Amino acid sequence: MTQNDFLNFLFNLHPFVLALIAWIWGFGSLVLYGLKTKAIKSVVLRTPGIIIGDFFIIPMLAFMIVYFYQAVESPLPEIISPYWTLITCIIGLILAVVSAIRFNLINYWFFPHIVFYWFMAYIFLTFLTKGIYQLVLGDGPLLLWIIWILVLVGVLIHLILGVTWSKKFPELE
Repeated sequence: MTQNDFLNFLFNLHPFVLALIAWIWGFGSLVLYGLKTKAIKSVVLRTPGIIIGDFFIIPMLAFMIVYFYQAVESPLPEIISPYWTLITCIIGLILAVVSAIRFNLINYWFFPHIVFYWFMAYIFLTFLTKGIYQLVLGDGPLLLWIIWILVLVGVLIHLILGVTWSKKFPELE
């Protein structure tokens, strides 16, 4: 399913490895920003979107996505299209930029997390669209349906946490 994807090498890793990368990069970039703004206790450890979403949910979703991709035995040919990759990459970039502007996170210290946001938005968009297409037209097994639904629910929970308790870091001095 990921042959023409520029992240194909990541999707061939053990699912735990991508989960670890997502945890270190996602949660780690917020910890670095929290250290820089002296907001570890006041923001990083108190914001449900960070402590539940970035610390726990996002790495679990990365694990499930890689597992799903590796479990698909016969991907549908149209899913391998490079256009699918390009479109979801552009939409993910737009979402990352809009989020950074919306939450006023425009500075070079927050750049690693903005890139992570783009990376994960792209992965989620690609997975959710390719996954449902594969499941509906390729008749996937029950386990893959459960994984797809869990990823969708996890993404929605993370988005709700992020909107309800936004990342309000203090301004850099």
